[in-house]
Amino acid sequence: MNPENVKEALDVTLSLLNTPAKQSWDPEVGGTTHYVKSGEEDELLSITPKANTLTLVYRAGAEQREDGLLCFTRYISHQAQGSIYQYCTTCRLDEDTEDDEDDEDDRNEDACD
Repeated sequence: MNPENVKEALDVTLSLLNTPAKQSWDPEVGGTTHYVKSGEEDELLSITPKANTLTLVYRAGAEQREDGLLCFTRYISHQAQGSIYQYCTTCRLDEDTEDDEDDEDDRNEDACD
């Protein structure tokens, strides 16, 4: 995959919590995921983990990476009641791959005629 061809990205996070019954995660103890632009104080998005959730964040345009869009998860304090398990991945679309698949589909259609 050529990073210059990446135009879209999807951040996927699965959050699993092991907290005492009927208690939600306290953002004061950390574990919150933040999206901020480099050099700016204001955050664009803040996501507090919730039990058994799948979070999807769609990012359009390669310029976001070039402009310094940062994604990070704050530390988790020893004061947290319970445990948090987060599985994170980022899926990116390489535009060249999409074009190649379209060309292949066209060839397959021609072969079926």
